[in-house]
Amino acid sequence: MKNNNREYNIIHEEEKIIITKKFSKEAGQLGTPAYKTMMQLRTELPGYKFETKTIKKNKNKKSYANLTLKNMKEHIEEMDGKDSVVMKEFENLMTRYKFHAGRYAKIKSWYLKQYADEYEDADENDDAETENE
Repeated sequence: MKNNNREYNIIHEEEKIIITKKFSKEAGQLGTPAYKTMMQLRTELPGYKFETKTIKKNKNKKSYANLTLKNMKEHIEEMDGKDSVVMKEFENLMTRYKFHAGRYAKIKSWYLKQYADEYEDADENDDAETENE
C-alpha cells in the first residue's frame, strides 16, 4: 500500500516500510505531520522494519562536469565567435526557455548536438585513461 504523497510504501509481504530520506528527516522533528505519521505506522505495524528508499543510478549515464550555461556560452564564443550563428541560436534558446522547468536540459541537449564530435572524443579519451590506470 502506498500513500498519495509517496513518503512511504508499506510492503506487507516482507513486513517492511520503505520511507524517503525527506520523510525520515521530517519524522525526526517532534510534532511534525511526518512525526505523527511515523508514530502511527509504528503503533499499527509494530513488527515492521523501516528502510530508507534507495534510488537506482544509471551506470550508463554520461555526466558532463562543469557544463554550465555560462561555460557553454564561453565555449561557443571561443569556438565560433560572439556574433556567430551558433551564438545567436544559443541566446535565442536562453530567451525562449527562460521560464521553463527543463531549461538547462533542453539547452544542454542542443549544445551537445552542436559539439558532438568534441564530447565523443572526450569520452573516448576518458575511457582510454581509465583502462591504462
